[in-house]
Amino acid sequence: MKELIRLIDVSTNTDNFADLNHLFLTIFCGQVHYLAGLHGSGKSALRNVLCGQLPAAAGTLAIDGTPVLAYTPQDAWAKGIFSIEQNASPMIPSLSIYENMELFYSAQKSKRSFRLFDRRNACKRTQALFEAYGLSIDSATKVQDITTEDAFLLYLLEAVYVNARLVILNLSNLKLSYMNNQKLFHILKQMNSLGTALLLICDSFSDQSLLPGKINIIRKGRIIKQYDSPAVDAAHINNILIPAEMTASPKNIVPSSGSITGIMELYYSNYSLPNYFANLGILSGDSPDSSIKFLKTDSLECFCSNLSIGDNIALVRYPSIAEKTGYIDKALLRYLEEEFNTVLSGFGAPLAKNMEDLSIAGKKILGIERWVMAGVRKFVIEDPLFGLDAKGQQILLRYFISLRNRNIRLIFVFYNLSELQKICDIVHICSHGKIL
Repeated sequence: MKELIRLIDVSTNTDNFADLNHLFLTIFCGQVHYLAGLHGSGKSALRNVLCGQLPAAAGTLAIDGTPVLAYTPQDAWAKGIFSIEQNASPMIPSLSIYENMELFYSAQKSKRSFRLFDRRNACKRTQALFEAYGLSIDSATKVQDITTEDAFLLYLLEAVYVNARLVILNLSNLKLSYMNNQKLFHILKQMNSLGTALLLICDSFSDQSLLPGKINIIRKGRIIKQYDSPAVDAAHINNILIPAEMTASPKNIVPSSGSITGIMELYYSNYSLPNYFANLGILSGDSPDSSIKFLKTDSLECFCSNLSIGDNIALVRYPSIAEKTGYIDKALLRYLEEEFNTVLSGFGAPLAKNMEDLSIAGKKILGIERWVMAGVRKFVIEDPLFGLDAKGQQILLRYFISLRNRNIRLIFVFYNLSELQKICDIVHICSHGKIL
């Protein structure tokens, strides 16, 4: 295979703990690379260097065997290197899909004029592309009339439309249903079969047998190990990613008196969780006055950042006091913080003195635990592992096991294969809110 990109002893200098540190990496045309690492390992820095958004302070970046010096995002585009994010699609909602495709092509091929393109042929080209990749979408549809997930898949196909040579995709931040995840890997596999190289970034590693490739483990800005997939399994990779102290079994785990139920919804939509579960009927056995707390993904980290941990707990646990007086005794706040840290210490999570000390996993735990402290014993939680690296996922899984042992009932909704399945007592497979 022809060499596409080579990074030789590349370092970055942004005064950031996630800088690259003498990194070596070679990507050949048509090759699939996974880049797996925890938060702060340098994944984003590597992506930014490849996309021309971050200059290398030292080392050499060579494209097609030629070292590049002044390398900008425009240069990356011109060389066919694209980074794709789910929530950063450049599509214009008021235009049709094929018009967006042609506009994207015009922007990448600066010699062409968007105003002069043949609409009929552009529509046919786009429709033929969709059919070739198995998407049943009318290319004349306006972008504002399609779902967010479909818009992301179309954004990916824009790279095909302009003959991208390397596509960089962050799998960690994707929120796709199981069905659309299958479509995603079908598209990626077909792109790769036509010669497009892929760099797929992930915080943790799951079974990527749908698209085998080379797995690169990055830590502290360096590639420390490389494996071929599927020659090595996901469990082995995650054992390397997760620090040794996190792989030990949680202490004081006793037979569960609570329960954990998983709901894998094949078709993601912005459901109202209470309505969704009313339709499913899973909670129908509970009395009407049961206290059930519904927590969407984004609400798990919804805090007053200028307040202390104790204040954020008190706002939920003692809302009447906080509302009437606007003041809570400092001794009580310290007690709440100590109680929270006692919970953290019970399953080996890092302790915290203030909000700044909390990791993403710690904030998610606080988002749930403050309701537990307020007396809630039943939770419906949407996709709680979203946005966490392998270490953070292990911390949260330990916490959920500890909740089950405290007789807390948990119901999780997730939209793709998840580590949560490992701790669930039962998993329901659902489609459009109906149990299959």
